[in-house]
Amino acid sequence: MYHWYGMRGHWWSWLGWLAVLIIALLIVYILVKTLNDRSDFLAEKEDSTAEALKILNERYARGDISEEEYLHRKEILREDRTR
Repeated sequence: MYHWYGMRGHWWSWLGWLAVLIIALLIVYILVKTLNDRSDFLAEKEDSTAEALKILNERYARGDISEEEYLHRKEILREDRTR
């Protein structure tokens, strides 16, 4: 039924599986890289929000801003953190 003509036809089937394997590995690599970049972005955002809150607390402690402004800005930072 199948005429492989020795080993020559056999190698073509291995090349097909090799191509499937390479494509699968590429997909896994892209997914891992994308998820890792996203987690780095979220960690960086968290750090910047914490730094902004620290500065806000210092400004309030020095009396640079009113309590109303302090609470308003603090609420904005908390909303930004949850996004």
